[in-house]
This record gives sequence, C-alpha cells and structure tokens, in this order.
Amino acid sequence: AQPAAAAADAAAPATRREPPPLISGSDDAGRSYASLETLWTEQARHHREYYAANERWWDEDGYGGGSDEEAMIGDGGSEEDIEHSLRLLDALKARRPALAFGSALDGGSGVGRVTKHVLLRRFERVCLVEPCARWLKQSRRYLGNKRAGKCAFVHARLEELEAPSARPAAAAAAAQLFDLVWVQWTLQYLVDAHVVVALRSLASRLSAGGRARPREEPASLVKRPVSSRCL
Repeated sequence: AQPAAAAADAAAPATRREPPPLISGSDDAGRSYASLETLWTEQARHHREYYAANERWWDEDGYGGGSDEEAMIGDGGSEEDIEHSLRLLDALKARRPALAFGSALDGGSGVGRVTKHVLLRRFERVCLVEPCARWLKQSRRYLGNKRAGKCAFVHARLEELEAPSARPAAAAAAAQLFDLVWVQWTLQYLVDAHVVVALRSLASRLSAGGRARPREEPASLVKRPVSSRCL
C-alpha cells in the first residue's frame, strides 16, 4: 500500500548516467506517450493527484474481499504467495549460511500480511513501514500482542524516509540497518522518480551483506487492477 500525498519532488533525477531507452507507449486511460521523458513529465505534473486517489482507495478498503489478506492483494492467493516467499528465504539462507537473519524492513507493509506469515517466521525483529494510517493501526491487531512486540511500526512513505520533513519515527527507521529489505507489490503505486528515490534510500539501510527483495509482477501477469488514476 502506498497512499498519502508525497512531499518529495517527483521530477526525474537531475543527473543520469545515460539517456533512457527510446520507447513509446500508452497507459490504461488511453493516453499516449512518445517517450519516457514525456511520461516522466506527466508524472511530475500529476503525482499528487495520483497519490490522493490512491489514499482514498486504500482508506475505502483497498481490494476489499472477506479478509485482511484479500483487502491487501485482491484474491485468495495469499497462502500460495507465503509458501513461495518462505522457500525463497530458505534458499537464500542455504546459499549464504553466514547471512544474518536478525532484522527485516517490510516496505509498504499494509496490514502486515508478509510480516506475520513470512518475516517473523525467519527474523527476530521487523520494522513495518506503511503510509496508510488505517492499515498501520490495523496491523497491530492483525499481528497480535506477541508478534507486535517484536515489531516497530512506522507511518511513512518509502520515498520520504530520509526527507528532512520525515516524522521522528521515520527518521529513526532511516537511521537503522536491516539484514533484509522486503518490498512487495508496492513500487507499482509510485511514480518512476519516487521508485528510484525509495530504492536508493532502502539500499542504504542494508547491513553488511544484507539483501533487498523488491517484487513487482510483470504487466502480463498482473491480476489486480492497477490504474494510472490510482497510481
């Protein structure tokens, strides 16, 4: 989940090592873009509108459904996803036995689905970073007192963790190092420039030998609707 209006500038980074690929395309609203630069200009102009629409959508129960898990992912596939994620972490540990599994950051944590069923089953502590106050509050109930006691709860957007205007809790989280940074089905709700800012910030939070695990589905596999009007 990634709601709330962003304070960070959504313009493309000022410096770039090489020009973007020469590609064109269109969005789900039928708007055409002659280049990535054109798309980025449009995103910079309207990102606050996108984020405000996204905030309303999550406050109105997100994907809905009969459970907190369905509200997060839009279908009943949570159990399968959890099993896959646990296998991935176990395979990572098998390849790198010296890798510490002490602390993890769950970026765009929503209600805490991944924290509860995946991260707390492998890590000692988890920091949940979630911009939607409603779901961050619900995550404490969803996790229960015992699990919540092993967690820190930070109300912040990923691209604003290191911003000068960041809340004290967000600034504290940005000052910590984590053995794993987990970001699942969250970057799709950010404009491109904010994805870059968020990933750079999160990468700087990794401990020595730590790993980042961003996950977004290819467009051809996305079952859940992602609209540019609710970016």
